[in-house]
Amino acid sequence: LAWDATEDHNVYGTYSKGFKGGGFDPRGQTSAAPDTDRNGTRDPDEIFDFMQFEVGKIKNLTPKFNLYTVPGQDMYAMSRKIILNGVDGIIYVADSDPSRMRDNLFTLIDLVKNLRESKLQVEQFPIILQYNKRDLPGAAPVDYLRKTLNRFNAPDFEAVAYKGVGVFESLKACIELVVARVSKMV
Repeated sequence: LAWDATEDHNVYGTYSKGFKGGGFDPRGQTSAAPDTDRNGTRDPDEIFDFMQFEVGKIKNLTPKFNLYTVPGQDMYAMSRKIILNGVDGIIYVADSDPSRMRDNLFTLIDLVKNLRESKLQVEQFPIILQYNKRDLPGAAPVDYLRKTLNRFNAPDFEAVAYKGVGVFESLKACIELVVARVSKMV
């Protein structure tokens, strides 16, 4: 199994009881891949990287974590909104290139708006910010990224995703926040 996030994707995780995925390839005949428009087929516009795994038991329940990477481009705005339905945790991946700051802000504002439409407050929701491409010459300073993007004081991590730097740490932190939140509800 190989899976890696790229700089143009956000990772969304969700928890559910009793869901059994059918595999990791959303283009195959599998029940695990989301049919975001619920028309019975998985169209190319609906295909995102997807992975499901278990991390142990919580109060005798076995949570299954479903991870989706969702592109930040405008054309995927509706898909991002649909995938957020029922989400329990988010890793927002921001591009450290200063020329991409406008795009970072646009997708982050869209994310916050979509969460609020789902009656969720970002300040009380398991969200991690990951500042990717930290190895780029001229990458925006982390203090600037925090001041500009992390106004809700979420845990944040520096990353170089293609090298795996900061990716696992971000995922682990998000899982810990989701488990803590879900444990209070169970």
